[in-house]
Amino acid sequence: MPGPMAARRLALLLCAALADDATVSVLLDINGAKQPLIIPTSGAVDAAVSAFAATHQLDGGMGCADRACVENALRRRANEALADARLPKARCRNEPCGDVATVLDAHGSNKCVNGLGSLYDVLLPPSVRERATAILEVGVGSLDDAHPSSMAREVSEGRLRTDADVDLFSLRERRPKPNGVRCVAEYCVGASLRAWAELFPNATITGLDPADDAAELNGLHERIRVMTCDSRDDSCVALLGSYDFIVDDGHHSLDAQRRTLKTLWPFVKPGGLYVIEDVADWGELLIADRAYLSKIVGRETPYFFLETLRSQTATSSWPGVPKMGALVFRRG
Repeated sequence: MPGPMAARRLALLLCAALADDATVSVLLDINGAKQPLIIPTSGAVDAAVSAFAATHQLDGGMGCADRACVENALRRRANEALADARLPKARCRNEPCGDVATVLDAHGSNKCVNGLGSLYDVLLPPSVRERATAILEVGVGSLDDAHPSSMAREVSEGRLRTDADVDLFSLRERRPKPNGVRCVAEYCVGASLRAWAELFPNATITGLDPADDAAELNGLHERIRVMTCDSRDDSCVALLGSYDFIVDDGHHSLDAQRRTLKTLWPFVKPGGLYVIEDVADWGELLIADRAYLSKIVGRETPYFFLETLRSQTATSSWPGVPKMGALVFRRG
């Protein structure tokens, strides 16, 4: 434990790491388009927030019904981004790594970058993984930028990078890049499906994704198949079977996550898990609407919301990213 003087020096170093004229950018989804909220690192946060709200006429949204509430939500986001930007540079995948997180990371999945690896280490012990016979994931990780759940932007903006100057870099496990699928830099389409296939040795792994490059995975692994399908389409998902574990890592919006839960919940086996990943600002709205959730999953179904460890793992290398969480259900 460092003494008071050492802690004071560290705080000074962290503050000095950002120049007085530096800014942090937070990308926000405004009326269907990404808009940057530019925050100066040396004060004037309130002015930046007020100007942004006025420019985009934000009198609602973010769980708010008036301008003052919107500005408070933006101010909270801005202050989180500034705090993250002052953290020491960190390895994106610097979570405590158990068996599941290690395999996800080794295949190049962004789940550890997003703070989900530790959650899956807890939810998926060896006994659960060995018993499972069917896994379903929504969102295969396309690199087609035309699709809203594409990984192309994360890759191009360096969100999956791992800092080579960190001591633990050399200790990371890596799986060979697969043949026959599209790859850019470290990332290859279908990373998490390949990880699930390794982690669940007795299970068939199914992916749902409307992107063409996702379907290229078919035939490359005997236990992985991809359906070209939108998870919100009742007629499409009617072809599915039943699953021990369903992951929604598709289009990250309140509407899409709610509709996907409604269409896919009937396919969860008794005792099975359903996880909605990357629940952002709308998380409070999603879990607060207990009447809607009860109508879909039943009043007796246990569930919990966890804000993931992203601020400790990723945002120091990727400042300005909204805090994310995961909503986890277990079927009775």
